[in-house]
Amino acid sequence: MRQALLDALQGFEGTVVLVSHDRALLRSVCDAFWLVQQHRVDVFEGDLEDYQTLVLQQAKNPAAAVAAPGGGGGGGGVGHGGSKKK
Repeated sequence: MRQALLDALQGFEGTVVLVSHDRALLRSVCDAFWLVQQHRVDVFEGDLEDYQTLVLQQAKNPAAAVAAPGGGGGGGGVGHGGSKKK
């Protein structure tokens, strides 16, 4: 079933917003990521490893997350999504 989803997403010609914790799936089908936090959606300039580093930094120092460039942090958590590769 997972392979069928992967095939369908890769073969789809439109745009898809995908929210998932499945890193392999995200790496396979996404070419852009967004941060969803503090009532904002911002383009995330990085890959999943960069995102993981950001989350770990925010967990260690929530005060720094609020001042972080690219849209806040602290208190709201971080979400991720992506658009389909073309």
